[in-house]
Amino acid sequence: MLSHMLRSVVSGLERRKHVTIGLQMMGRKHVGYGVELDLYGTFRVAMLKTISDILGGGLTREIEDSWSATLDVILGLMKEGAGAEIRRI
Repeated sequence: MLSHMLRSVVSGLERRKHVTIGLQMMGRKHVGYGVELDLYGTFRVAMLKTISDILGGGLTREIEDSWSATLDVILGLMKEGAGAEIRRI
């Protein structure tokens, strides 16, 4: 599921509005799953560690910075959706 979401985000970069809406919807759904906003930071750290572990010596500063920025956008949009859902309920 996560790999599918990441693939969709990367392939949908040309369709930013579509991706934005989808990620905000995902954030709203995660509220229903009980995911609290402070867990997004923990997830970000875990993802960057996983990417580092997978790439090992192939992880350059440029790749790390790119993934970090990508995760910031993804999680920021999800948190927007989650925040809207929290205010709604």
